Amino acid sequence: MLGDVGAYDRDGVQIERLSFDDLAVTSAVLRWCSRLGMGGFLTNVVFIRNLVRRLSGINILHVVHPAHMSGRSWPVVLVMVGRFFGRKVILDYSGPLVLSRLAGKSALVQKIWRLCDLILVPSKYQEQLINMLGGRAYYRHPPVLPSKIASRVIDRVQPRLLVVSDLEREHNVACAVRAFKLVKQKYPRTELIIVGSGQQRGALEDLVGRERTAGVSFTGELSEENRRRQFENSDIFINCSMVDYLSGATLEALAYGLPVLTTPLGGGLGLFRDRDNIVQLSYSNSVALAERIIELVEDPRLVERLSRRSRETALALERDTVGQGRLEPYRKVLGS
Repeated sequence: MLGDVGAYDRDGVQIERLSFDDLAVTSAVLRWCSRLGMGGFLTNVVFIRNLVRRLSGINILHVVHPAHMSGRSWPVVLVMVGRFFGRKVILDYSGPLVLSRLAGKSALVQKIWRLCDLILVPSKYQEQLINMLGGRAYYRHPPVLPSKIASRVIDRVQPRLLVVSDLEREHNVACAVRAFKLVKQKYPRTELIIVGSGQQRGALEDLVGRERTAGVSFTGELSEENRRRQFENSDIFINCSMVDYLSGATLEALAYGLPVLTTPLGGGLGLFRDRDNIVQLSYSNSVALAERIIELVEDPRLVERLSRRSRETALALERDTVGQGRLEPYRKVLGS
């Protein structure tokens, strides 16, 4: 996904959504050229040609950097093309991992950051990091609308634990697996549902096998309906990420009224308070995580308080998003 391309008029910002397919060569032509060994070259030429045509009618090129792309891939090309034609450019790191892996490792990446008028990041720490390295960063939490989600108040837990995450090393899902084993020794009915995909799935499944721990389910990626069912059927949400950011899944869990056990979130307008609307965890401490889960099993009043406050916090974050407007980054860029 390229991201958003915005234009300003006197009534505000108008946004057009573009996808990679909007600018790419048609599949029929690509198949024909691939037979001649020119598929990749043709794709590149047509893509840039179509992009240049679209640039003629816009003020801002908003480039979303997908997590699976490297720092020298299409997002970099798009930033350079946009700047060459004199357009304002926003680079949007919609996930934290690619940014964490790139920061400080490449002089080219830092030069690309300096070409951007604004860099959107999902973490206050990453905002500070990019600003320190010469970029202009702006923190924005995920675009989840809690008011559209039917929540419930949870006053006791089984527990049925839910992890929704990319299965990558930085998100440390193994910590939740180890904690689950400890909890299950005391509460055998405990279940752990892991939603998501990534490079660590095989290693995590091997870990479950070595520990001989029953009750762990890997679902992979889910449809919106099945994802909703997992949130509705679970009673504790766990985030063990080593990257301090507020993920869309964490915000969803808050909106559904789940008690949230999480490592530092690196955002959220300072709304998060330990044992008020979340239970904050130290990094990579499975024993402490197991103790917090057991505490929730044994303290229904704490569970109910967390559940009620989770929903309130999610709604407060939504009000901030709507109040500032999702268009605030465009206003900042055009006003600079």
